[in-house]
Formats: sequence, C-alpha cells, structure tokens
Amino acid sequence: YSEGDRAPEFLRDYITTLYRVGTPDEVILSEYLSGQTEAELVSDQNTNLIFLTANNINSPSTELLMADKDLYVAKYGQDKVDFKLNSIVDNTVSKAAAEKDEALFNAALEFLKKSKVEGYKAKSSSSSLMFYQETGNFAEYSKTVSKHFKKYPGDNDQVLYRVAANFLLSSEDESYYDQCLSFAESAVALKDNFNNNLVLAKVYYAQGQLAEARVFAEYAIT
Repeated sequence: YSEGDRAPEFLRDYITTLYRVGTPDEVILSEYLSGQTEAELVSDQNTNLIFLTANNINSPSTELLMADKDLYVAKYGQDKVDFKLNSIVDNTVSKAAAEKDEALFNAALEFLKKSKVEGYKAKSSSSSLMFYQETGNFAEYSKTVSKHFKKYPGDNDQVLYRVAANFLLSSEDESYYDQCLSFAESAVALKDNFNNNLVLAKVYYAQGQLAEARVFAEYAIT
C-alpha cells in the first residue's frame, strides 16, 4: 500500500487483514468503497467486507449496511444482522463514554432506534446506564436506573448486583445509598449467593450500619 498499490483486490485483502488483526483504517476503507460501483458494492466479496468492517455508526460500511439491510438479512439472517447492529451501538457508546462525547452517545441511540433490532428499547436503556456510569454522571445514572427498572423489572439478580456495585464503586454521594440498598436487597431476594450478600454487606457498611454489614458479610462467606 505504501508503494502505491491500489488494485481493488489488493485493497480488499489489505483492509480485511487490518480489521481482523484489530487495526481498522477507515481512510483506506473509504478509499476502496468509493471506487466501487453500485453493482460492485453488492457483490459477494464486497458484502462480506462491508459486514466485517461495519463497527461504529460513522463507518462508511455501516451506512452501506443500513442502506441495503434486507440484502444482509437475506445473506446472514436476522439474528446475525441484529447482533452486528447491536455491536455497532456498543462500540460507539463505549467510544462516546471514553471521550465523554454526549453528542456521539445520542447519535448512537438514534441509530439504535432506526435499526429497530429486537429489544431495541431495552437496549437503549441499558446503553444509557453504561454511558452515565462510565462518565461519572450519577445524577443521570440514578434517574435512568429508576426508569429502567420500572419499564424492565429486575428479574435478573446479576443486573441488580451490578447496579448496586456501580453506585458503591463509582460514587461517593451518600444520597444514592437508599437506592443502592434497595437494589442490593432485591438481588439477594432473587438469588441468595455470595456476591449478592457481599454487596449488601458493603452497602450497610457504607451507611454506617456495621452490625447489619457484619451479619451479611459473615453469611456470605459461610
């Protein structure tokens, strides 16, 4: 490539290698795709490349995937396409959280809404939880947690455990402790195991309720 080779077959192989080893280059990808005709873009080789390289909402491959979604559903099946679209959202939300880019985060949620993958509303809510927790915005995290469990009742103890643990690990604001306690207690009620009892003990300890903390800590390790 550095010596000027721009043959389509070479570029396609080069791009495939870059993405498979985890070093994507969207400049080279855009260069290749822009040189393909509409008929060439739907060839078997190019649809394989597009599906491989669509990894964030701003990728040129993602735009092509969404523009001809039915073709990809016919080729790969609905489940694989939904998995790909969810992974595009996950990658974008992770990038937005790392860069504290709320505009990019909102764009990811809008993309998710348009994609209409199965369960996209619940996915949007859980993505919001992840973004606000990772960016340390616990005012929004607290609001989103409350809305999330009203719409999607916490029948999974691991979800409740993670929420309680996130409050403890990432926020020093004691105003959230009552909410944290509620989630920890619900986790224990659903599954009486080591992790859930231990996080409940930690919540009591954080609140200064040492006797209760000791009871649940000792129970967790017995």
